[in-house]
Amino acid sequence: MSRGGKRVGAGRKPKVKKPGSVATDNKNMLPLDYLLSVMRDENIDRETRMRAAKTAAQYTHKRGDRSQSDSKKRAAEKAGSGKFGPGAPPLRIVKNE
Repeated sequence: MSRGGKRVGAGRKPKVKKPGSVATDNKNMLPLDYLLSVMRDENIDRETRMRAAKTAAQYTHKRGDRSQSDSKKRAAEKAGSGKFGPGAPPLRIVKNE
């Protein structure tokens, strides 16, 4: 039994170009515009279009309503007032003249 050397199937797999790649006319296209063009191109396979749509959605849609975090801040301010709020500063015993 030999040891060492090249193993079959080891290492990084070669990248395979898929047919139907999107040709960009504008060389200064933004990444988001490119993702949207891939998503809308019907000649590209569905899986690639879905991945482009998921990636583009992160940059185009809001993730949720921010009012919940605002209400939590207001509740924390309310809890930190009154009995549990900061006390008065210490009295000055020594007078500077």
